[in-house]
Amino acid sequence: DETLSAFAAAVEVKHITEVLANEVQDTPYINVDRDLLALIRNELVAIAMDESNHSALAWRTLKWVCSVDSNVCEAVQTDVFAESNLKMRLNQRADRSFGEMSWVLHSMRGEWKKIFNAHQLTNSGLKDESLCKDVVQTGEGESLLTSVTKNILRQVSCNKEKGSGEF
Repeated sequence: DETLSAFAAAVEVKHITEVLANEVQDTPYINVDRDLLALIRNELVAIAMDESNHSALAWRTLKWVCSVDSNVCEAVQTDVFAESNLKMRLNQRADRSFGEMSWVLHSMRGEWKKIFNAHQLTNSGLKDESLCKDVVQTGEGESLLTSVTKNILRQVSCNKEKGSGEF
């Protein structure tokens, strides 16, 4: 759930940014003081990145579990990552967002797939070096949602924490 919490905070930051830029009018935020809304947005950025660190820890823990007990790994894959369970959790998060639901759902699913595919690749014993090169490079103007995903991938697949060396 940390992964989806990070995503949810990131998409809310996007929505608030659009409200502050007067790009969105039909929103519960419309009557919130602009300075307060900017403060909320800034706090949500910190929350999103913090949740992405928690998410990375959860994915690293799963990676470790899978390396020591294939039965437990398989149970997690079946129970937690089942498509019906994932779809329900993604829909719940998208439904709670004040952003446009289909965009939120599509964006969260896309970022989830990047992380899940990297997890599966790592679990198979393979490593995609190009993934780590892409993750380390930060694009100017990239969305917080992309930054959140890159932070998770950097820590899980590339064995690096933001701003630190190997651990």
